[in-house]
Amino acid sequence: MSADTSTLELAAITSDPTAAGICANLTLLDRGLASIVVDLDRFDQGLGWGIDGAPSLVSWLCSDGRRTRGEALCIAKLMRVLRSLPVTQTAFADGTLAAAQTAVIAANVTDTTIDLFADARSRTCAAAG
Repeated sequence: MSADTSTLELAAITSDPTAAGICANLTLLDRGLASIVVDLDRFDQGLGWGIDGAPSLVSWLCSDGRRTRGEALCIAKLMRVLRSLPVTQTAFADGTLAAAQTAVIAANVTDTTIDLFADARSRTCAAAG
């Protein structure tokens, strides 16, 4: 997450036990994760995790990112899938897709089906726009 984005998002999170307040905070959580995934992709492509002595991105997420192994695996897969699906990544980043929706896509797209999904998603978005 860039410094400007994280400052704005963290400042916007408030304690508001109303439906609207909770939904607003969940939206901020989704947008924060989308930003982290973009930054994590750049970090991974630059092998930033190796500079810290980690043998892999997942290991780095577990140690330095304080994620469980299962969560680290899910985040890493989400990052890799979105790297190949720029339309989906944009929809996640702009709030069109929630984190849960994006996680379902990542969980169900395989190396074999990712190109088919990318093509179908691009055509659907082009037709809608």
